[in-house]
Amino acid sequence: MLRTDEVTNQDIILIQNAGFMDKIYEDYAEYVLPVIPIMSKAEFRNAAHESVVANTRALVIVLTAITLHMTPGGAEGSQRHQLRVTALIVKALQIHEPMLPGHEVDVGCVLVSLLTAVCFFANHHQPELAFYYLQEATIKLQMMHTAQSATTSSQPLEKRAQMERLHWLLFIHERFFAISQYRPAVLTVPSSPPLRDPSWTDHIQDGFEQLIHLFRSVDHKFIEHWRNRQEPSMTLDWVRSKQAELGENIESWETQIIPLTAMQQIDLIVTCYWLRILVWQMALSRLLLNSEAGFEHDFISMVFPVSLTYRLQSYLESTPRQAVEVHGTGILRKIFDITITLADVLEYVIGVTDHYEDENHSLDHFLFFYHYLINMSDFYSVERSVLEDRKAKLLVLLPSVQTLSRDRI
Repeated sequence: MLRTDEVTNQDIILIQNAGFMDKIYEDYAEYVLPVIPIMSKAEFRNAAHESVVANTRALVIVLTAITLHMTPGGAEGSQRHQLRVTALIVKALQIHEPMLPGHEVDVGCVLVSLLTAVCFFANHHQPELAFYYLQEATIKLQMMHTAQSATTSSQPLEKRAQMERLHWLLFIHERFFAISQYRPAVLTVPSSPPLRDPSWTDHIQDGFEQLIHLFRSVDHKFIEHWRNRQEPSMTLDWVRSKQAELGENIESWETQIIPLTAMQQIDLIVTCYWLRILVWQMALSRLLLNSEAGFEHDFISMVFPVSLTYRLQSYLESTPRQAVEVHGTGILRKIFDITITLADVLEYVIGVTDHYEDENHSLDHFLFFYHYLINMSDFYSVERSVLEDRKAKLLVLLPSVQTLSRDRI
């Protein structure tokens, strides 16, 4: 069996290889920067060339690890690949200096903690460690704000823009973690999008701003309602306002993101639909939905997830699978949540409703998502078991539908 120290030693040697690192820089620019737009490719390269200080070496190793993690087809096998990334992260943490009196916190220091959290969360076996390092990154960010508050306005545009992007990136990851793991969130919603840096390409900044647009709706009240579904302040007006934030003129919004890359587009679309499903679930918990016919395409309808997932299926069918896989387990978790909600509607609403005439198509639709997720290499065994169980129940409840062939996916 391959040991983590063997993998680490192999990859530390590779990091000294110029050809290996040239490939890493290219993959970093293509797959990492659009979703983690903090350090440019040039900054990564400079750090690798100047990695004399322990913390700089740790940063280079972590950036290499996240690049390997996000590069499609870069692994000899899923288990070996996961071990390789984890081993690099562990090595980076071992050489990263602890916070001591007089220690200066910088962007790289925050990134080491944040990217460690991202990799540990993707590992799926280390959610507590992931939360620990996410909290560490948040504390470091707050320390940077405190240290720089008096001089922020005098800093170069590039530094101010980078700092603001870092705050928003941490905000987004904290919000996703708070929802998926029912954890507290402490960062405030920044008052505006980050400053635009003319040295960065438009498509990276545009895509990040669109992601910010979605996650800024996940404010403290959103988190409060998510953790306490019986909160009296969760009213129909609140539900309508949140759905309007996320889905008002949805066709126009989807047209706006067309100039972005396929990996950016599908991340935004899945995230938008996932957040809309979460708001729908909260409304369901407060009995704010309408079960009458004629509301099929309205977000207060009991069957709203059906119409929403029809649209999502069309996007997944037209998007290269690689553009989805690059986002790893985060996007798969969102698609899984959406799929389970669709199964709930099929089982508890459509399955007991005589007047709904499209149950066969809806089950066929669920089976698309089932096979889509099952065929993903990074999809976890627990979620696989849950999907298998839901599929078996639905095929018994709605037996008239022919099962989708795997060849169709």
